[in-house]
Amino acid sequence: MTKQEIIDLLLKEEYPEFMLDDMVEEIENMPDNIQCAFEEWVKSNQLPSIEIEGYSLRKLIEEFQMKTIGAFTTLSWLQTNPVEAKEALASGYD
Repeated sequence: MTKQEIIDLLLKEEYPEFMLDDMVEEIENMPDNIQCAFEEWVKSNQLPSIEIEGYSLRKLIEEFQMKTIGAFTTLSWLQTNPVEAKEALASGYD
């Protein structure tokens, strides 16, 4: 995906403009497995079955009221820094 395609997607998901650059960077730097799932979601608009450290996209969206893109970046965080991410989620991060 191009940077502009990611920005357009973020705007469609109602992310504020001040967050766009950071979110684009997070999306561009997601691990390959999460990046592939993200691109699958963009193409099909169907949530892929991916789970990291016991957290799935659906769980993050439903139980933590995350936007879909936020759930993807959280899965990325769970994969790259599981201890910190799980502590944040346990303390109510959303």
